[in-house]
Amino acid sequence: METQVSQLVEEAVQRSHDQFMARLDNWLLALENRLCHDDYETLPADHHHHSPHSHSHAISPALHAEGDPEPSASGDPEVEEAHRVELDNVKSPMASHEVKPPRPSDRSQSSYDLAKREGSRLEVYKKLYTESMHPDAPNAWLRRACPCFVKFQSAARRIVTSQRFELFFATVLVSNALYIGAQIQWMSAHPTDLIDPGFTIVHTLYAVIFTSEVALNLVAFGFKKFLCSSGWAWAWLDVLVVFSAWIELYLDIQQMMNSPASGTSVRIVRVFKFTRILQGLRSLRIVRYVSGLRILVYSMYDATKSLLWALILLALIIYVFGLLFSSAALDHAVTVGPDVVDPQLKRFFGSVDVSVTTLYRSVLGGLDWGEAAGPLGTAGYVWVQIFQFYIGFVSFAILNVMTGVFCNSAIRAAEHDHTIMMQNRVQFRDMAADLFKKMDASGFGQITINEFESLYDDEDMKAFLDSIEISASDAWTLFASLDQDGNGLIGINEFTEGCLKLHGPARSVDLYALRQQHLKFREQLTSLVQNQHKIMDKLQTRPLVLRPETTSIFEV
Repeated sequence: METQVSQLVEEAVQRSHDQFMARLDNWLLALENRLCHDDYETLPADHHHHSPHSHSHAISPALHAEGDPEPSASGDPEVEEAHRVELDNVKSPMASHEVKPPRPSDRSQSSYDLAKREGSRLEVYKKLYTESMHPDAPNAWLRRACPCFVKFQSAARRIVTSQRFELFFATVLVSNALYIGAQIQWMSAHPTDLIDPGFTIVHTLYAVIFTSEVALNLVAFGFKKFLCSSGWAWAWLDVLVVFSAWIELYLDIQQMMNSPASGTSVRIVRVFKFTRILQGLRSLRIVRYVSGLRILVYSMYDATKSLLWALILLALIIYVFGLLFSSAALDHAVTVGPDVVDPQLKRFFGSVDVSVTTLYRSVLGGLDWGEAAGPLGTAGYVWVQIFQFYIGFVSFAILNVMTGVFCNSAIRAAEHDHTIMMQNRVQFRDMAADLFKKMDASGFGQITINEFESLYDDEDMKAFLDSIEISASDAWTLFASLDQDGNGLIGINEFTEGCLKLHGPARSVDLYALRQQHLKFREQLTSLVQNQHKIMDKLQTRPLVLRPETTSIFEV
């Protein structure tokens, strides 16, 4: 009997417990949908247009109708049963396949899409405006007259921008410089026979090659872009070299056909020999293809302004000391008489211009400064000490500052050289790819956290991370930073791109981006808290409708 009573009590308690949990689940579902609904109402109007489904099917009318009376107060069993059925039919957002109302976290994505659409529309407008204001007149009529010109232009652009093209013409420039030197050497050894058919043939070959280079660049980039872009100086030099080379070739051939006594043609040909100088200057283009030479040239160019001011400072210092030593030599000559003055003192410090020249040569090694300081001893020992102070001050202060300016310019030029930056980026990708292949022993193309942890303490891994200035407290922290899509696996693109992003210390742009992201999250969190306060105020003024039950949960 007691056993049956205890079983009945347990069954009743279990039944009451199940009923209570069902009510609690219904209440939580209603609260969750109410939160979604109120949050959806606070969003901008454009979000409602993206949701094809109405939220009225997922939320009970009693939950969002402000003017409806409370169903529990009506006492009508049919109305209460209808509300109970509505609450039972409420689906969880995780289980429903309907479009969920957008959350506050979705606003950034919607803003991004809106910005992309607005940007695309503006880019189209910009393109149309640019084409209408600045049409490509030199090539537009060619495109209309010859539809094949576009294909020919793209082919020429691929040829001009290829590495083989640059390597070929770099070799041609070097060989042309050697040819000019050999020709001048032969002409100096045979002054009576200046025109040689062999040199004319080689000259014609180089003229054809350089003309084809200029023609390909004109076709690939157009007249305006090739002759008026950032490299306009080299472009005009190429055009001038080609033009003068053909004129010189014409005059050479004409001279060969005329009699040797024709002195006028010889003088004209000699005048156009300045093309040799232009071709020599054109050989400097080799610096475009050699990174070391390019850094030196860019360093000299960047240091031009600082070097100019340093030279002005050096000239002022030399001029001041020149006045000082010239005055001392003049006072000594007046004191002892012009006939008694040491001739060496007159030689080095007899006038201002002579003193300035002596001081300049003493600093730059053109003159032994001890030889110049000796005659000053006749004017007084103090002048010798002043001269030694001048040598030490200029050598250790001014010249070292100028050397530091050049070194700083070289560092800045190397950091801002686009080609060197791209080469370093490619080398970095290759290093990261080799390390990834070592970690991916199976060749699957993706590594797991277990494989990453097994090689995290490897010497190659440590050396690579130290070289790219990446530090992490443990393997999981670094793995999570590299796993961009958050799927628990790292591909080769994720690994290389992640290492590039984590490379080096934090820059100002990284800190600014982090600050902006923090402000955005703060605004979203503030908006979410405000919406929650509004919802709680509404819930306090209007209680939710629960499933009507007349039996207490503790009744048997």
